[in-house]
Amino acid sequence: MKKKFIDLMKKELQEEKRFLKEILAPLAREIKNNVYEIRPPLMGEGDFEEREAKEDEEFGNRLAVIEKLKERLDEVNEALKRIEKGDFGKCQSCSKKIEVEVLLANPAAKFCKKCLKKKL
Repeated sequence: MKKKFIDLMKKELQEEKRFLKEILAPLAREIKNNVYEIRPPLMGEGDFEEREAKEDEEFGNRLAVIEKLKERLDEVNEALKRIEKGDFGKCQSCSKKIEVEVLLANPAAKFCKKCLKKKL
């Protein structure tokens, strides 16, 4: 792959990494600081168990989002390591070049089109 293209992908990955870290930091603080503390029911709010179930669901959803963002951050970090090692753009399954259009769509891609189809 041409150095100019790899430099462009590196820049995109670094920007995505910064963005993901900016999003994750406050979400992680919320979870750590127990923002979702149980409070007594207010007038007309419904019963305690119903509200608690809703809060538990919201908390679970928030954790799922955080987990997905962390997974993506890991993928971005792995792609940046591949750039440093000189393995960027190489399919991790068949060792062939990953198509440019795949990398443009997802700079952290690990597989070429053919191998990705096999995995699906």
